[in-house]
Amino acid sequence: MRCDDVRKSVTEGAPLDEEVRGHLDACPACAEEFEALRALAASRPTAPPALRERVLASFPARRRASWSFLRQAAALLIVGLGLGFAFGYTVKDSRERVIIREVPTVVTAPPTEDYITNVSIAGQRVYGKFVEVTYDGQLHVQKMVVDPEVKNYEQYCPVARQLESLSQKLPERVVYRKKY
Repeated sequence: MRCDDVRKSVTEGAPLDEEVRGHLDACPACAEEFEALRALAASRPTAPPALRERVLASFPARRRASWSFLRQAAALLIVGLGLGFAFGYTVKDSRERVIIREVPTVVTAPPTEDYITNVSIAGQRVYGKFVEVTYDGQLHVQKMVVDPEVKNYEQYCPVARQLESLSQKLPERVVYRKKY
C-alpha cells in the first residue's frame, strides 16, 4: 500500500484494516502524520451536554406520518376515480341517446328573385359566354342556360355551386346544355 492510499483512507474516516496498520508500522512518515491527525482530532472542543439538550429542545418535536391519513387519502382517490369513470360513462350514454333520437329536419325556403338575379349576374361575370341569361322587363330571370363545362368548376368556385343548386331547385328556369 502506498502512502497516498493510507492518507486518503485515514482522512475519509475509514476503519483501519490490517494493511493500513502494517503500512503505519513500516513507514515512520505516515505514522508521524497519523499521530498528528489523532492529536488534532482529540484536541477539538466539545459542547457541554446541557447546551446540546437546550438546542435540541428548541426544535419542535417531529411527528411521524400517520398511516391512517395515507390510507384515507388512497381510499378517497380510488372512490373519486371510480365515480369519475361511472359519471363519464353515464354522460357518454346519454349523449349517444340524444344523438340517436334527434333527427335533423332541413327546411329550405325557395330561392328569392333577388338571389336568383344575383347568381345569374355573378355567373355571367365569372363565366362570361358559358352562362346565358334571359330577363323579363323587371330584371327578373326568366331562363338561364349554363354550359355543362361549368360543372367541372363546382369544387373550386362557389358561383358554380350556386348555379348547380339553382338548377336542382328550379329546373324549369336553370338549364345545363351546350349553347352551340
